[in-house]
Amino acid sequence: MEEYNETYDNMMNSSEPFQPYYERPETYIVPLVFALIFVIGVVGNGTLVAVFVRHKAMRNVPNTYILSLALADLLVIITCVPFTSIVYTVESWPWGATVCRISEAAKDVSIGVSVFTLTALSADRYFAIVDPLRKLHATG
Repeated sequence: MEEYNETYDNMMNSSEPFQPYYERPETYIVPLVFALIFVIGVVGNGTLVAVFVRHKAMRNVPNTYILSLALADLLVIITCVPFTSIVYTVESWPWGATVCRISEAAKDVSIGVSVFTLTALSADRYFAIVDPLRKLHATG
């Protein structure tokens, strides 16, 4: 208990005084940067998804993995980026526990999808380089 009190006392006696959110530069800079990320991310990943859906010639295994990455990115961009930028501008979370849980779950799902997709894409490219005629060897 004594260790906790020392930590608490050090926090309370910090040399930096509390600075209100409206006086902090990140209150204004972070939302602008996140807005830029949001616009570029939605336009870029949305364009990739649209091209994949419209052009059947683009539908091959490596491009399917890239589509999966684009969809995972869109999930994070739409469900996490706006909420994360607001954390820098207000002092408390305004949307409640449910939105917080959904946003964090979407982020975790997207990370998982991205990691597994990159792993599968890497394996696919490895086998395409090591044994490029593998599909021709297989008999049905």
